[in-house]
Amino acid sequence: MVSPSNEFREGGSLTLTCSSDANPAAQYSWYKKNGQKPLSNEQQLSFSSIQPSDSGEYYCRAQNKVGRKKSEYTSIDVKYAPKPPSVSVSPSGEITEGTAVTLTCSSDANPAATYVWYKKNSQPLSKNPQLIFSSIQSSDSGQYYCRAVNKLGSKLKSITIDVKYAPKPPSVSLSPSGEIKENISVTLTCSSDANPAAGYTWYKANNRTPLSTDSQLSFNSVQSADSGEYYCTAENRLGASTPKKLSVDVKYAPKPPSVSVRPSGEIKEGTSVTLTCSSEANPAATFVWYKTNGRTPLSKEPQLVFRSIEPSDSGQYYCIAANTVGTTSEYISINVNYAPKFLSVMVNPSNEFREGGSVTLICSSDANPAAQYSWYKKNGQKPLSNEQQLSFSSIQPSDSGEYYCRAQNKVGRKKSEYTSIDVKYDPKPPSVSVSPSGEITEGTGVTLTCSSDANPAATFVWYKRNSQALGKNPQLIFNSIQSSDSGEYYCRAVNKLGSTFKSITIVVKYAPKPPSVSVSPSGEIKEGTSVTLTCVSEANPAATYVWYKMNNQTSVSTDSQLSFKSIQPADSGEYYCTAENRLGTSTPTNISVDVKYGPKPPSVSVRPSGEIKEGTSVTLTCSSDANPAATFVWYKTNGRTPLSKEPQLVFRSIEPSDSGQYYCIAANTVGTTSEYVSINVNYAPKFVSVMVSPSNEFREGGSVTLTCSSDANPAAQYSWYKKNGQKPLSNEQQLSFSSIQPSDSGEYYCTAQNKVGRKKSEYTSIDVKYAPKPPSVSVRPSGEIKEGGSVTLTCSSDANPAATYVWYKTNGRTPLSKEPELAFRSIEPSDSGQYYCIAGNTLGRKTSEYTSIDVKYAPKSPSA
Repeated sequence: MVSPSNEFREGGSLTLTCSSDANPAAQYSWYKKNGQKPLSNEQQLSFSSIQPSDSGEYYCRAQNKVGRKKSEYTSIDVKYAPKPPSVSVSPSGEITEGTAVTLTCSSDANPAATYVWYKKNSQPLSKNPQLIFSSIQSSDSGQYYCRAVNKLGSKLKSITIDVKYAPKPPSVSLSPSGEIKENISVTLTCSSDANPAAGYTWYKANNRTPLSTDSQLSFNSVQSADSGEYYCTAENRLGASTPKKLSVDVKYAPKPPSVSVRPSGEIKEGTSVTLTCSSEANPAATFVWYKTNGRTPLSKEPQLVFRSIEPSDSGQYYCIAANTVGTTSEYISINVNYAPKFLSVMVNPSNEFREGGSVTLICSSDANPAAQYSWYKKNGQKPLSNEQQLSFSSIQPSDSGEYYCRAQNKVGRKKSEYTSIDVKYDPKPPSVSVSPSGEITEGTGVTLTCSSDANPAATFVWYKRNSQALGKNPQLIFNSIQSSDSGEYYCRAVNKLGSTFKSITIVVKYAPKPPSVSVSPSGEIKEGTSVTLTCVSEANPAATYVWYKMNNQTSVSTDSQLSFKSIQPADSGEYYCTAENRLGTSTPTNISVDVKYGPKPPSVSVRPSGEIKEGTSVTLTCSSDANPAATFVWYKTNGRTPLSKEPQLVFRSIEPSDSGQYYCIAANTVGTTSEYVSINVNYAPKFVSVMVSPSNEFREGGSVTLTCSSDANPAAQYSWYKKNGQKPLSNEQQLSFSSIQPSDSGEYYCTAQNKVGRKKSEYTSIDVKYAPKPPSVSVRPSGEIKEGGSVTLTCSSDANPAATYVWYKTNGRTPLSKEPELAFRSIEPSDSGQYYCIAGNTLGRKTSEYTSIDVKYAPKSPSA
């Protein structure tokens, strides 16, 4: 008998009473199950303050001298409120951001405790023994509480979580904000959220040397050289932040300008000269150019440009460089050198110069630097004087002429206008000449020329003996002298200072007169007829005759007549005859012979010669010797329509369909003839296509053939490629796979090529279908699997078409999942065992190896 008989609570009193029917009366003893020693040798077993450790199964033994008997077990289950919970963190040690963290709460209680997790000042987070962070964050740091509860009471336990994390991307600031001017104090500040606290390093862009290892980078007096991009890095033992950049732009007034002249060195008039002003400044400077003592700006650009500099541009210039911060300036001088100009010559005396008098010529010019002078006579190579003056103490007729002076400095030189010196004198004895010299023949032009050295120039008068004056010119001209013009002639030379005369005798000869020519018979001359050409000329002495054909130096007859018994087309042309005696030869007289004949067999040419390619311009030309000239008509063989009525048949862009045989017909009034020519048009491959056999589905191990075809002339050569492949797979028209594999899947194309060009086909896709390969299984997370954790088994298999999946547990017939993944959100010990997956498609299926799952778990709470 148990008293009390209801629930046993920790600290209460309890009495177990043993009774039996015995004779003699029994003696009693009490035991706890599996205990060796009796707990009491009384009929009753009493607990004044029962404890959880007293829970268990008890029995009593009744014994007398006759025998002994053991009672049934009496179960004592002591109920108690939860003990103070034990809280653990997994993994133990430092907690870093992004890792998986589990807080586990356990408490000894009867009945078993339930659990609630809180964060300080927050709602309940979990009602499980575990509070799981799959990827803990810095915001998860703080104090957490676990409460263990049953119907007898509750207990609370807290734990503090400190999540360590690498620095967050820093923020940077600049003080003072706004425009930064040179020489002020400037501070750059970097800050980053990190645990443990970050250390900072400042750098300037493109420089690896640290400028500061503090959160601030300070410039007590910032300079223009400090402009640029800066960045800071924040780092702790867990990592470093991505650097954050900050731009510093230091404003400063223009530095003293640098002024340059281009080209450097001596400046010459007329050259292009550029003055350039440059000054380092921020913001960039503006520039204004002035000439000293000038108030008008010459340029508001960095450059002052003289396109063609003048001497008047010499002087001092200055440029002003300015920005919003300040102003500065710089001077430069320009000295323009120029060659001599404005050359002038003064002559003394300035009136008439007579033989034997004195004359002085003086030269002057404007030049920088000053000029040196030299005097020349026109067409003279050597200077007459290197002085500014040229003097003649007793001038002679030989000194007459044109003089000039030359002024020269290092920049250049200039030549003066010619100054004419004309020395006056009376005529010298005349000189008389005949042109042409030698024998004078009738009908030729003859000129008698009288000349006399005189100044002023002499005038001339011609006379024939016993005749009046014939002319008052230096020349007596016979445009066509006659035999009657023979005789003695006189020439008189006169000027205001005096006169003199000279005589000459003329004897006239004459050559044959121009011949006349005729042809017999007159009218049209046809091939094969008899023809005679006749030549006649007056001459003294009598002329001899020679017949020539034009452009032929060899004579064709030395008679006055030239005869053709059966004239031929080759005899056509220009003929002429010459009449000759010892005094000369007559002017040849031409006569034209035009022999009419039917067209000769045509000559046909193709341009360009050689290979004919599609799309090129091709010209067929037909030519035939004929008189009168032939007309031409072009036809294609078996075609009745004329293609051209010109000597040329032109294909602007020839096509393959233009291949074939063509002929031209040449005709005139005398006859007709024709000639043939063949055209073969070569063209690059076109219409490149691919045929696949078989054309339906491609299964692993099957035979597949790809055939490439195209239209080409000459016939194409073929190559096969796989997309993105560099080398050809085949140089045949066909690409064959005797046993195609999944690795052969992809896009293929062929190229067709001949000597004219190359063409690529469209891509042909080969998709090799195959049954699933033996599946592989992965378990996530790897390593030890604990009760309550999230576990995923993933099945994968290479297959085409893509595999479908079914999961089973060993000895289980019901599919657990028809997805690639089998997921346990909170795994239990009962989930331990062996699993496998089946991957299948329309071509077959494969079963994976077995994967074992062993779920680990803590001891369960004891039960009374």
